[in-house]
Amino acid sequence: MYSIVYVLTDTEKLNYYYDLIISIYSLRKRNFNGNVFVLMDLDTNNILEKLKPGELEQYNAKQVVIDI
Repeated sequence: MYSIVYVLTDTEKLNYYYDLIISIYSLRKRNFNGNVFVLMDLDTNNILEKLKPGELEQYNAKQVVIDI
């Protein structure tokens, strides 16, 4: 089994975030059961925590915050 890794940087408009969610949804819909990791910078993580979209947890994607 292999893993999928995404890289996300975004603003409060969450333009790229929703594209990411559609892609992860598509993976899960095709019965991909491997690990999904989303690498993001600290600013993007803070935006997601503030707005609390929650879809990453729903689709079992693990957030990995890196300091850039």
